[in-house]
Amino acid sequence: MKKWTKAVLAVAMSASSLSVSAEPTELDHVVTVVNEGVVLSSDIEALKKTVALNAKADTLPPEDVLEQQILDQLIIEELQLQEAQRLGIRIDDTRLEQAIAASPKKKKCRFKPFVVNLRKTASLGQITASKSAEK
Repeated sequence: MKKWTKAVLAVAMSASSLSVSAEPTELDHVVTVVNEGVVLSSDIEALKKTVALNAKADTLPPEDVLEQQILDQLIIEELQLQEAQRLGIRIDDTRLEQAIAASPKKKKCRFKPFVVNLRKTASLGQITASKSAEK
């Protein structure tokens, strides 16, 4: 009986090991290289989902145009981050939160539309200019 049980277990283990093997799948890939940085396909997909959730479907451009605009935006952001790092520009979280909270009060507007507008219009030049003014 013991020999038969061992044989059945050996066959079962062999069969289970064959079904465990899996196909390799691509998790992410580099879409473009920006100096020392990269833009990943997951970055593009995440921003596409965000845009789709925040915009009306009838106002979105065609898929290929939208993807190109998103890629352009991600490249610009990566270049700005690299330039800020090169210049040694760093803003701590506390100061950033204070600046975000104070600006809508100065402009007398609501917070959420202000943040959306800030993200659209903020540039490295504005950050650099404010950093230079502080010195």
